Parts: sequence; C-alpha cells; structure tokens
Amino acid sequence: MKKNTQKVAHLFKGKIIEMLTILSVLMDLAQTHATELTAYRPLWQKPFFDNLEKLIDSVIKKYVGVDNAAELRKATDILLDIQDTSLTNLTILYGEINNFVLDQAKLKNLLITLGFEEYYIDATRNKSQPSTIYLLLRIQKHLTATLQAELQAEGVNKDLMGKILSYGESMNNANINQELEKTLKPSETAEAVNAYNDVYTQVMRVSKGAALYFKSVGKPEIQQQFSYSKLLKNMQPAKKPKINKNPTQTPPIKGS
Repeated sequence: MKKNTQKVAHLFKGKIIEMLTILSVLMDLAQTHATELTAYRPLWQKPFFDNLEKLIDSVIKKYVGVDNAAELRKATDILLDIQDTSLTNLTILYGEINNFVLDQAKLKNLLITLGFEEYYIDATRNKSQPSTIYLLLRIQKHLTATLQAELQAEGVNKDLMGKILSYGESMNNANINQELEKTLKPSETAEAVNAYNDVYTQVMRVSKGAALYFKSVGKPEIQQQFSYSKLLKNMQPAKKPKINKNPTQTPPIKGS
C-alpha cells in the first residue's frame, strides 16, 4: 500500500512563529476585554480563554521548542528589532568591504568567511529573518579584533563594525542563541501543521467574534486591534532596506 505523503497546507498567512505570536497577542486582548466579551457570549466565560492560552503554550512547547507564548514573544520581538535596525548597516558594511578591499582573492574569502556570500542577498532583498540572524552570528564569530584592524586599515569604518557586532551581542545578552534554531525552524510535520491549524482556527473564532461585537457597539479602535492581518503587518520590518546594486558606490555612513 502506497504511503500518503501529501503535505498539510497552512490555513494561516505568515510564518508559523508569527502566527503563534499573533494568537498570543489576540488572547491577551480577549482577556483584557473579557468582561464585555463574556457578557456578549457566555460561552467564553472562564475558563474558556484560559484554556485557549494553555493550548497555544502547549503547541509552542511541543512543536517550536520554546517554553511558552511569553518566551516566544520575547524572542521574536528581539529578533524583529535586530533585523529592522541591522539591515541598513549590513548593507553599508557589504558595500565598504567591496569598495575598499582591492585584492580580489582576499575579498572573496572575506565575503565567504563573514557569511555575506551565503546569507546577504536573502537577508536584504527578501528581508529574510533567519538569513539576517545567521549573517549577524557569522560576523560576530569571525570579525575578530585582528580582522577589524585589517579592515580599518583598508578603509572600513571602525564604528560601523562595532555597531554590527553589538547586534550579535544583544542576541547573546537576551539568552536566545541556544533557542534560535528551534525558534526559526518550528516543526513542519503533518501532526504539527494540524496542531497549528487547529489552534489558529479556535483563536480566530474568538478574534472575529470580538471584532464583530466591538463593531456593533461602536468601538472601532478596539475592533481593529483584533485584526490578524494588521498584527501580521506590524510584525514586518518597518521599511525595506535599499539594495546596494553597485558595491563600488558606498552609501554615506551616518555620524562618521
């Protein structure tokens, strides 16, 4: 008998990590407005919301590898902040290395060693969070004091290198490196995807019901808070970094 290997489709938009984080935010909102919502729909009285929050935590712990939604949100917020603030400086560093390191063999080796060869295009052009993080980790590991001095002698800005290293240090200080692989690569088995779809469907019933209620009572500002699509949009980097298509044309460094 032929085994069925058909992949289970996601019922939600966005990445798994983003979806689970948004569900946690939506349940926080539901708890905040529980008095009104449970009066509107008695089925939601305790422990309904509590049980949904526990379900989110159990899915996160089993299939993502982080203890609970609070830890996931903390790690995700840190990663998003690092991604948003580091992409421009990574682009400038890439341009400076290409501009100032004239030995082509040395240049190629540097781009490979520091992770630009493998991760840079995906990080900047596609705004890939995993590629941005892995690029920062590679730079932190290999941009030693000796190499910094060599690059500074070639013309690369010292403060720029220090700033980029600080992003990796921020990750270490937040104690998220050890969970990084699991956080960025949640399980995609059929069992896991079914669990994601199930918890998403249950929370969205609450979210849509809450949005309808607050619309009906003339509270559009609260209604909009229950929008999955708006929360997903807010999790994206604030603006798309410009790609330096001609590395020999290095953009100016602010504050230098």
